[in-house]
Order: sequence, then structure tokens, then C-alpha cells
Amino acid sequence: MFSSLGILRVIAGVMPLSVLICLRALNGISEIFDWNKVLRIIVLSVVFFLIIKAPFSQWYFPFRLETEDRIADDAGTWFKKSEYVNRKIYCIYPYLTFILADDPNDTTKFQQLWWLNRDLKNKTVKEKTIIFWDTHYGPNECNINPQLFDDTARFKLLKRFEPSVSFKTLGGYDFNISIYETK
Repeated sequence: MFSSLGILRVIAGVMPLSVLICLRALNGISEIFDWNKVLRIIVLSVVFFLIIKAPFSQWYFPFRLETEDRIADDAGTWFKKSEYVNRKIYCIYPYLTFILADDPNDTTKFQQLWWLNRDLKNKTVKEKTIIFWDTHYGPNECNINPQLFDDTARFKLLKRFEPSVSFKTLGGYDFNISIYETK
């Protein structure tokens, strides 16, 4: 669901222009069949039916969680039941944000992962802060490589969630979500 690499942002910007072009095309179809009102209504009804049917034949409803999202759901469920639940969190995985953060805008409890490098440099990351690092968004969107967490003097691995069948994410990493605690 969240692996579009910005495609939805592009569609949101292009959609208004597409609608205008489609309206022009519908007007053109209507003008072609101007001589027969019944035929025009039939043709436009078929076009509208196909437009309405298209998303339901290309997507599955109701939406099911894909493998990455199921792993994120497992990580979030584990965290919500853990002793670490009241700690400040750094996380970037979009679906996890919905699971973990009651208020993702409250920076005293939740921070987007891309601020971690800055906060580590400024030494503003408090002890016992929880970091959710995933191989999809961590190295790509946040530019945080897994080697950062090899420093066992600063980070403690609490748990790692991996799919039963391994697969590669953008950047060539095997997908997993690792949960760290700062020391």
C-alpha cells in the first residue's frame, strides 16, 4: 500500500488536468452521437460503467495488507504490548505511524525517522528512546544506513521482524523492521 515512491503525489497533481481532458472527450463522444439521443445515452452509459468498474477490477476491495504492512502490523502490535510503549519513538514507515502514534505531530512522543541523524549529531536523542528502522524507508528516504546501529555502545536491538519468505526492497536490502533502544 505504501510502496508507491510518490506515484500518488504525482497523480494528485495530474488528476485535475486529466479530468478536463476526459470531459473534452466525453463532449466529443456526445457530439458524434448527436443525431440519435438514445444511442448517445447508451454509449455514454457504457463509458461511465467502464470508468466506474475500472478501479474495482484493478484493485482488491477491501484492501488487504501486503507483506511489508503485515510485518509492520506485527511490529506495532508487539510494541503496543511491550514495556517500551510510553517512550519517545522515531519511525518513518507510514503504516507504523498509524499504529504507533496517538498524535504523530507531538514531537515529545513521536518523531519522523529522517530527523534521527540531525538529533544524533546535536545530541538531543534521549536515553531509552525507541527507533523503528525498516529497510524500505530507512536507507532510502531517511539516508540512515544499517551500519549506524552496529554501534552497540549507543543502540540496543530489541526485536527484529522479518517476513517468512525474504524479499529485497529498494536499495537491495532484505526487508525487515528492526526496533532499537538508545543507550
